[in-house]
Amino acid sequence: MENKRRTFFRRLAVWVAGAIYLLAVVGATVYSQTGYIESLPLVTLAMVDGNSVPNEAIVDLPDGSRVLNYVEQENGPWGKRYILRQRQMTSRRKADENHTLAYDMNEFYWPVATSVSGDLYLDGIEVRLS
Repeated sequence: MENKRRTFFRRLAVWVAGAIYLLAVVGATVYSQTGYIESLPLVTLAMVDGNSVPNEAIVDLPDGSRVLNYVEQENGPWGKRYILRQRQMTSRRKADENHTLAYDMNEFYWPVATSVSGDLYLDGIEVRLS
């Protein structure tokens, strides 16, 4: 009789642990698809036409240098993720009042970020697309 009781409590403990694990996974999935994504900075994208990039995608840094914001797509635990990257711009010249020619952008395939919500963003942060 005592053996049956121990077996019952062991099975019950395994079922409870499994239920707690399932609830944790469901909760993490719901949070990652709702609350977490809504808290990410929102970016607006534009495509690069050859070496011509929109001026809105170029950011002046405090040290006087300029970087180009662009977005890379990666596989994440719950689907696609979008990562903001910054690339140093060394050789450039103004093409017209809305575009800059970037000579070091040969074979640049990623869309550039023309606007990023929020004031603080760095290379490598996860963003959401508008």
